[in-house]
Amino acid sequence: MPENKQGTWIYAAVIAVIIGFLIGLIAFSGSGYDKGYTAGKDSVDIPACNAANFETCKGYCIPVDAQSCGILGFVAPIVCENKTIETDYVGIATDDFMNAYEEEDSYMCDDREYDFDQVSVYKVYKSYSVDYNKSDEYNVSFEVKLKYLDTDTEHKCYNTFDVSVFYEPDEDPVVSYWLR
Repeated sequence: MPENKQGTWIYAAVIAVIIGFLIGLIAFSGSGYDKGYTAGKDSVDIPACNAANFETCKGYCIPVDAQSCGILGFVAPIVCENKTIETDYVGIATDDFMNAYEEEDSYMCDDREYDFDQVSVYKVYKSYSVDYNKSDEYNVSFEVKLKYLDTDTEHKCYNTFDVSVFYEPDEDPVVSYWLR
């Protein structure tokens, strides 16, 4: 009976792919994605600070390997115990701005009124500043473009705001914003 050499090669190729997949799984199992880091604008989903890979710095729970954990966004360095770590100042300030903006009575764009759930952050401009007044007080200034979308009529428009958020310890942030 003749042998089926083509079938043997197919089995060998399937086995090689499975072995390669298993090697890749083992090699990348400690890459950081299993530690709860999320790559996105919502910063980081971190476990309790008592975990071995986190430390407390100025009251914040910070990943020890903050430079390599895959956090995206605008970051500025803080120095803690001679270690430079990065904080997403603009991301935090944008969240505080949206919380303050939600307190408004109406949301107008192009002479139309929208509900807050129809408003979203469309763009945060890359030019921003973090100004330190004292050791624990600072101000974050940036520009943000909001998108207003009425899903019933598909009407949309955009507003750009200049935003300033002032932070001091043990106080709520003071948010100021102006329509451009």
